[in-house]
Amino acid sequence: MPSAKRASLFLKKMRKYIYYKEYKLKYYQEHREEYLKRSKERNEKIKSLGIKIKRTEYKKRPSTDPNSDKNRRLKQKFGITLEQYEEILSKQNGLCAICSSTEKTGKRLAVDHCHKTGKVRGILCMKCNTSLGKINDDISILEKMIFYLKS
Repeated sequence: MPSAKRASLFLKKMRKYIYYKEYKLKYYQEHREEYLKRSKERNEKIKSLGIKIKRTEYKKRPSTDPNSDKNRRLKQKFGITLEQYEEILSKQNGLCAICSSTEKTGKRLAVDHCHKTGKVRGILCMKCNTSLGKINDDISILEKMIFYLKS
């Protein structure tokens, strides 16, 4: 498609988008009181039903334990607690299970797990973890890579 035609289509889409935005803003300004009234009614109905909005509860919840989010994320993603993570890491002497190095980016070492079974295999640095991910945990590809490097 010639660039002039593409530019023409782009300008047409932009005009349509700008018109829509202007129309929407104008409509809102003309009907602002109705919007506010409906919003207030909806909030009152929610309160009267005793429904709590999780997002609001989460924002109001005091963060007493700095590790609670880490623990929750580990439990959801991998089925392990922060204590189990720390235990695995201490068995590995705080190092990556493959290259025996610490994480150079300052982040935590990543939890490596089997995508088929969900079983946690160990704790790896980001380089090793992404390398395994890129070859889809395929041992034959890894063997071919080793053979390639040796030749």
